[in-house]
Amino acid sequence: MKYRLLLLIGCLCLGVTYGQEKREWERRIERSEFPQPAIDLLAPYLEGAKKIKFYLEHDQDKRSYEVKLKKRKLRYSIEFDQHGVLEDVEVRIREVDIPNESFEAIRSDLGQRFSTFRIRKIQQQYPNTNANPQENLKKAFQNLLTPELNYEIIIAGKETKGYQTYEFLYNAKGGFLQKRIVRPINKDHVLY
Repeated sequence: MKYRLLLLIGCLCLGVTYGQEKREWERRIERSEFPQPAIDLLAPYLEGAKKIKFYLEHDQDKRSYEVKLKKRKLRYSIEFDQHGVLEDVEVRIREVDIPNESFEAIRSDLGQRFSTFRIRKIQQQYPNTNANPQENLKKAFQNLLTPELNYEIIIAGKETKGYQTYEFLYNAKGGFLQKRIVRPINKDHVLY
């Protein structure tokens, strides 16, 4: 009985740590393989865009579709579920694009977690929280600072064992929401 309880606790701990890892991979697909409702929703925003690429993305527990493009010098990543329903829009930004109070809160949180860290990538995330995805896309392409937006930050942080890559999610005011370890995908199978 005692060993079963220890085994159960061990499995639960393993499940919690596994859920905090980010293991995703994507492969490029043709526009014709992308869900049609998503194409219809995006049509007005694809006009004048450059470097439009379509992807099928796999995560530990879900499959989604993603469009990456560049418009007016900004890089956008727009994610949809399997049925073509908008999940979120991400815009690549720099540190100076985050309001000072929010960025100071983020920097303070990261400073408490790591002895040293380096920011690799920052994205402004517009999650589709309302029932109107068209409105969400409009806010993202106007690059508005709304209360519901999040900041997704990829960092290399040094802990006692060395550097590790993490993905942090903060709200618009710089409040911590989520932390995941970013694990590189195994590319040993790639043939050249």
